[in-house]
Amino acid sequence: MERATERMAAGIRAFARHHSGTLEKYHDTITRAFVRLVAAHLRETPELDNFAAFAVAHPRLFHPDLPFAFYSKSRLMSAEARTGWLEPDLRSLPM
Repeated sequence: MERATERMAAGIRAFARHHSGTLEKYHDTITRAFVRLVAAHLRETPELDNFAAFAVAHPRLFHPDLPFAFYSKSRLMSAEARTGWLEPDLRSLPM
């Protein structure tokens, strides 16, 4: 999972840099939290072998407010969370 997280973060940073010229749109904590959430859901439903089936089975993953189930708004919207990983302050993310 560590390698997948680093690859995802690098890809999103490159995409942000390419389209905006900066990393202003990249948010490290949100990126890493979503990778952990997706990985946990993949472990729960290993029989799902395509994205469409996975998406139907786990619609909550696509809700933009999902990170706020784990993070307070002030923590997640902080400069520190944008530029680096912060642990959640409301409840733990799955490992």
